[in-house]
Amino acid sequence: MDCDSGGAAAERVFRFEDARGGEFLQKFAQYGARVAFVGDIAARVGASQAWRAFVAECDRGASVRFAASEAELEERLQRRHG
Repeated sequence: MDCDSGGAAAERVFRFEDARGGEFLQKFAQYGARVAFVGDIAARVGASQAWRAFVAECDRGASVRFAASEAELEERLQRRHG
């Protein structure tokens, strides 16, 4: 999902006021799928302790990844899978 596009779907996932984002990501994990969010989320992470904790938790797992660019995502995936 492109975090930079500002689309309505991305905005719903990134709101913590409701549980939709968590439910959305949980479905991926339940079925063994993976999801990556590509784009600059620095402003969100910098403005919210909840966001910092969420991204840190996701980075410890295997189902959800955040990356600033496709190149960064590729590099992180290659490091993880050797």
